[in-house]
Amino acid sequence: MRILYQPKVYLVGKTRIEEEGFNEFLKDNDLLWPTELDSPEGQRLIEMFGRNCYMSYGQKAGSLTNEAYLDNLLGFNRPGIAHGSVTEHISYNFMVVGAGRGFTHEQVRHRAGFAYSQLSTRYCDFEREKEEGTWDPGFCVPPLAQLTEETKKHFEETLRQAVVNYTKAYHLISRDISEKFKDYLGTMTERQQKTFVRKAARGAARDLLPIGTEAILGMTGNVRAIWNTIAMRAAEPAEPQIREVYVQVARIMEKELPGIFKGMSYKKCWDGTTYVEMSRDKV
Repeated sequence: MRILYQPKVYLVGKTRIEEEGFNEFLKDNDLLWPTELDSPEGQRLIEMFGRNCYMSYGQKAGSLTNEAYLDNLLGFNRPGIAHGSVTEHISYNFMVVGAGRGFTHEQVRHRAGFAYSQLSTRYCDFEREKEEGTWDPGFCVPPLAQLTEETKKHFEETLRQAVVNYTKAYHLISRDISEKFKDYLGTMTERQQKTFVRKAARGAARDLLPIGTEAILGMTGNVRAIWNTIAMRAAEPAEPQIREVYVQVARIMEKELPGIFKGMSYKKCWDGTTYVEMSRDKV
């Protein structure tokens, strides 16, 4: 088993422009694209969807740079509401590791604009020894349990004991199922029996796994959902482990879409970790 002390977020995919279709759309509709073509792809797509709402091409363009257009569209240069719905067309794909099931239980509350694929505690092998090239189960120590060596050590020992308890329960339940349901299992092939017992025993034994069990999460969010979740989950009042995930997401998005994720500031929280202040609370 691995003991984990900090989550890590990987950007693994994103919406891309199909240039041929983009240019064919403009040509077939006799439209002149008014801004630079070397802007980040996501920002150009958002501009295109926004311009479609008002047909603001050619002489009707108004803003003549991508940044100026986005500033006006999203309200960065004026008071009032943002035309944020166009940012829902662009999505980014993340893989989050080193965060426990406490994080994922909170994250999946953000249902609108996100899709999830999460590690299964029923199908993954928490009871087996590490083998080369395979996944090794991880267990997370939260930031506030790392303030002193004494507390960190206590947390680590408790996590290790939880795995011992889980493994013992898994083997006991596997034995009990095999003995109590011989007739039912006898209708299956040997391979089917092993699979059935393993899944059933894991499903029961996983109740002993702690909420700090690493829950590797594939997470896809559109730009609007990502912005609004950063505003909530990377803020100072957020839970530290969740905040760290979204500080990393903020840094990724700031790099990917600098014309949208701008005006953010990174500050020190009361516990020494970092939080994010956004230029506006939502788009």
